[in-house]
Amino acid sequence: MASLAEIPSTYIYNLLLQKKEMSIGTLSLSKGHNPNYVAKICKIGTLIPVPESDNLVKTVINGYDIVVTKDLKEGDVVIYFPLECTIARDYLSSNNLFEIGLYEYNSNAKEVERILSQAEDANKNEDLEEYDKLRGKAKALCGFFGKHGRVKVVTLRKQPSQGFIIPILSLNKWIEGCIPEGTENSYTDTIFDEVNGKIICKKYIPAVNYSIHSGHKHVTIKGRRFDKLIPEEFHFHYDTKKLNENIYRLSPDMDITISVKVHGTSWIVGNVLCKRKLSIWEKIKKVLKCDVELNEYSGIFSSRKIIKNRYIYTNRNLRLHPVSIQKDIWEHAYEVIFPYTDKGMTVYGEAVGYLPDNPMKMIQNGHDYGCEPGKYKLMPYRIVSENPNGVHREWDVQEVFEWTQKIISKSPEIADKIMPINILYNGSLRDLYPDLDPKNSNWCDILLARLKIESRFCMEKREPLCRNKVPREGIVIRINGDSIAEAFKLKTQAHFDLERKELDEGVMDLETQQGDNA
Repeated sequence: MASLAEIPSTYIYNLLLQKKEMSIGTLSLSKGHNPNYVAKICKIGTLIPVPESDNLVKTVINGYDIVVTKDLKEGDVVIYFPLECTIARDYLSSNNLFEIGLYEYNSNAKEVERILSQAEDANKNEDLEEYDKLRGKAKALCGFFGKHGRVKVVTLRKQPSQGFIIPILSLNKWIEGCIPEGTENSYTDTIFDEVNGKIICKKYIPAVNYSIHSGHKHVTIKGRRFDKLIPEEFHFHYDTKKLNENIYRLSPDMDITISVKVHGTSWIVGNVLCKRKLSIWEKIKKVLKCDVELNEYSGIFSSRKIIKNRYIYTNRNLRLHPVSIQKDIWEHAYEVIFPYTDKGMTVYGEAVGYLPDNPMKMIQNGHDYGCEPGKYKLMPYRIVSENPNGVHREWDVQEVFEWTQKIISKSPEIADKIMPINILYNGSLRDLYPDLDPKNSNWCDILLARLKIESRFCMEKREPLCRNKVPREGIVIRINGDSIAEAFKLKTQAHFDLERKELDEGVMDLETQQGDNA
């Protein structure tokens, strides 16, 4: 092996240069990331004083109300972490963000421990003033995160703060030299969940596995399985975007539809082209190059991200092998909806009420939507169709409503299982708020602020569709005739509070249990 003196200086310089380049932050999105739980680089905008506070101000970051200290100034570049994400432990530790009860997790643990030891000495000497002073000093060196690193709604001086922000240079305490000083502005609007390949945030999932349904027994499947799915014939629902982060996509002359966002679980029923399971004779004909029909239209049903009947299982004793003994809510949705679908049609919807396989359990706690125990309702909210020539069509919300009403009138026996989408407004944004000047440079910001508390849409009010006293989850906006398959959701603060409470109690919703990563 060559000695250090024998190695050319240019080679050493190149190695050091490569190391430096590797340390500069690469902010990226991981494969399979959940777009609702990623971080974003933002700039601090207008700061508004918080009543009865000398140190707190309020601002809007990424469309959300955030309460911060006066240490932050307008124009500062920060990282925004969304509600109910969990932040990487070593990043929190590097920035001393764990609460004082978990100070051992922080990088300054020794210093905090020294101060707390002094505080205990003061307490023993009954010097309470010195004790309080030292405790306050130790607390100021810590943050407020619990062991799960979860971002919660916090209320400060009666002002809800919907997320967590921190200066972008905090990344340098985690990965040295990650963000070169002076380059902060170049990262503005970057969306990411990993830095140099290290995950920094993801969806928070309760540590306690609390089951909201039971009695669903699964059997072990033996033998071969046949995959009937043809790639690109069946599509999951797109991720609904947050209106807070996309309000600038809207303009006064846009025609939109606003509907109620119900709190349930997603289902999909498709009548799509699938592969046929050939008989032995058909396989022989295929080998002999005779005409054999390889595909056929067939039913596919799924939860938000998991196809339930993709495979046909066979063995010597059973032609079809059941996946489960009991029907779940998605199979019930399939049996109700599929008979009314045309070839090439896929219907997307939400199931609310109670679980059919466990009559006393609700699909979402407290949200009955007028259902009796053991009953459920299916609300179609999106339809996509494709004709034999492959022409794809996204239906408008009004068309989905009319299709739903049609099948109810055609088959009254299923009327108690179907809930038409609840349309709150259909028209132009200009007509929604005619008093709002479209030439105002802050038109979008004012629009968002008005929508957040719109009494006509029961925002921040009790959900009138439910018998139980639960808040409305929010609203969904779709642009009529939009060439892009997309929708924008706006959740209420009351629902965020309920969501936080349930997560505190370890309640895991049905989609998370399914692995849908909603």
